[in-house]
Amino acid sequence: MADIDIKTSFVTDNRSVATFLNQPGMGLYIPFYQRDYSWDTDNIDQLIEDLSCGIRRIVEDPHNSGQEIRFMGTIIIVTEGNKSKIKPIEIEAVPTGIAMLIDGQQRLSTIALACTALLRRIYEIKQKLKRNSSIEKNINSIYDFWSKRLVKTFSFDLEEGTPTLKP
Repeated sequence: MADIDIKTSFVTDNRSVATFLNQPGMGLYIPFYQRDYSWDTDNIDQLIEDLSCGIRRIVEDPHNSGQEIRFMGTIIIVTEGNKSKIKPIEIEAVPTGIAMLIDGQQRLSTIALACTALLRRIYEIKQKLKRNSSIEKNINSIYDFWSKRLVKTFSFDLEEGTPTLKP
């Protein structure tokens, strides 16, 4: 039996959720053996409260936000080098790097769903605004900024064919 070098087998780092989700060329996959999404209202409320506290601290003291310690929990991934292990597979849609999500899927799924719901709500508000209202320009800017960012975060650009984006 070969010895496992823990120092090279397990690498830890501290990244924001956005940085983690926006790694160039890296696709995040949830293996079939992972449990279904099962968070209830209490779990979601706790996550939202944790996020809200962090945002409140940044807003209250923006000069100290870099020193703020925020912890969203552990995310464990295993880098998969063999694309044929991704099921179901669509070869042209598989990114260069594949990160199998082993722990953290409930949190990341909840964040993705919340981002999608917020963007949809901003879109609904945008549609109801009267043209040339004082807030229209601001809402349009917010929507444009976040829609581009979220599409980039939660999809993979195939760069050809239809559709060009895959979740």
